[in-house]
Amino acid sequence: MDKNSSPIDFVITWADTTDPNWLRKRSDALNGTLGDDPHAATADAFVLKNQPWGTLRYLLRGIELYCPWVRYVHLVTPGQSPEWLNLEHPKLRLVNQDDIVDREYLPTFNSNAIEMSLHRIPELAENFVYFNDDMMIFAPTEASHFFPNGSPAGFAVMNALSGGDPLSHYLLNNVGVLNRHFDKKTTIRRAWKQWFSPKYGAKNIRNLLLLPWPAFTGFFEPHLPMALRKKTFDELWEKESELLRQTSASKFRALDNLSPFIFRYWQLCSGDFTPVSPSQYGRFYEFGRDDIGEITAAILSGRHRLICVNDGEGQDFASHTVPFRNALEQALPTQSQFEVR
Repeated sequence: MDKNSSPIDFVITWADTTDPNWLRKRSDALNGTLGDDPHAATADAFVLKNQPWGTLRYLLRGIELYCPWVRYVHLVTPGQSPEWLNLEHPKLRLVNQDDIVDREYLPTFNSNAIEMSLHRIPELAENFVYFNDDMMIFAPTEASHFFPNGSPAGFAVMNALSGGDPLSHYLLNNVGVLNRHFDKKTTIRRAWKQWFSPKYGAKNIRNLLLLPWPAFTGFFEPHLPMALRKKTFDELWEKESELLRQTSASKFRALDNLSPFIFRYWQLCSGDFTPVSPSQYGRFYEFGRDDIGEITAAILSGRHRLICVNDGEGQDFASHTVPFRNALEQALPTQSQFEVR
């Protein structure tokens, strides 16, 4: 990384949902919420959850090996930390989520609420990359991968959404906010080279097909680490504080929530991004949708810098555990300085 360029931090959210104390607090909050929130009956299915794979360890190994230029790694947790984590690592900043979410909304078990307040992390750089703990790095990755030409990497690729699942509801809520603040035709006309970049390849067909619609219908969402700016959070909190507070007040995910993707979409519509190739940026996999052999082969190949492996819904994780963990250990076998030796 150029020593004269702006520092870049990484932010990771994580929770140990097997912790009895955490489970007790969640149960108490859920029992108190069911009578007030018509959406809370389904909240337990969408609670911020820690995956059974132990992927955080491998994410940190990839950061140390392939992104030595990162300034700080901010690990946001509900007052927890893995027993193997080296809390004395000079680049590690352990952040209690209760210190960044407004006190009136605590305790919270809503990942959307926590993500609305990431910009409040102490010492956070203006430019940062947000990771879930199931997103990992498997090849050398320069700072310019996330912030080419000093602006966030992005792909202004439109999409058509439906309301068939909770995630789609969050995305539709996000798009509703964007359409109140940005006129689609003006936005695209002003930055047409960014919206029809040759780097998008065949995905430009989506933009062509959806261009006649008068308003934004959605955005292609690869579910990979997001390059973000603190000022984007500040601007949205200034313009849509009521909606962001509404999401923050939900102790569990609810259908009226916004999701953190809104910050990426805001950067697209405001023109604060540099077009990059979606296929070269990273790859998203999901158990159940993608074959476990395909997933492990991708991990071991090193052909993707960034890979997210999502657990999906209703999958039999036990049958995937051994081959998945073996692939991670083969790809990133060396214990990092983030681990207690």
